[in-house]
Amino acid sequence: MNQNAKVMLDALKNLKAYNIAPLIENNMPGFVGNPGCSIVKDARTYDKHHYYCQTIIMGEHIGAHIDAPAHTTQGGQTIEKYEPGFFFAPYKLLDTLHYDLKEGEVVTAEMCKEMEKKQGLEINQGDVVLFCYGWDKYYLPDAQEGPERAFYGCNAPGISEDCCEYLLSKKIKAVGSDSMLGTIARKGDHTVSLKCHDFYFLPNNIPIIEGLINLTKIPHEGIFAAMPLGIKNGSGSPVSPVVFG
Repeated sequence: MNQNAKVMLDALKNLKAYNIAPLIENNMPGFVGNPGCSIVKDARTYDKHHYYCQTIIMGEHIGAHIDAPAHTTQGGQTIEKYEPGFFFAPYKLLDTLHYDLKEGEVVTAEMCKEMEKKQGLEINQGDVVLFCYGWDKYYLPDAQEGPERAFYGCNAPGISEDCCEYLLSKKIKAVGSDSMLGTIARKGDHTVSLKCHDFYFLPNNIPIIEGLINLTKIPHEGIFAAMPLGIKNGSGSPVSPVVFG
């Protein structure tokens, strides 16, 4: 075995792996208006076809997923153009829970710096920065159709313009959160901050990772790993991300 590969494998053995993606399932909650997920469970069955296989029909932005620049930037990079290993990087988790952010509220640059100091972190060039809002508590795939189920896809905290500018100055690799809106702050039908997608991150080739879960259970820093599907001309891709810490 290559010595570098052996060193990496030995190091990973001493780290705990954490799953931060929800299950892909039929009619799972997602961003309001986006294509959802439909699973044909009996597309192939043991009785009829002598084997079992499901058919999955879903949008590129369902569950845990990555937004590529092409999602909002005409002519922007599509998801299949990223090099293998691009989304294998150090991550820093900014835990916003003590701010008790509500839908439509934002993390400011000053709050970002406060969290770094309080949590003993320093955001560096090439980091994946994850914001923990604890918002996956509203991800309710088993809830009946109605306001309780729909809340997750219409509402979320986000980050302010000066926070975007601060993260850009740090030359981060990617940014994400445990809301389906990623960095967008929204309350019902009112989008509070959209420039993070349209002006700061995606046009500057900084992908956005959305729909994560379990961020309240992971260390504040470690290794982020995800592999998007090679979707031709993809505006993004569902992923199954894992962090090691």
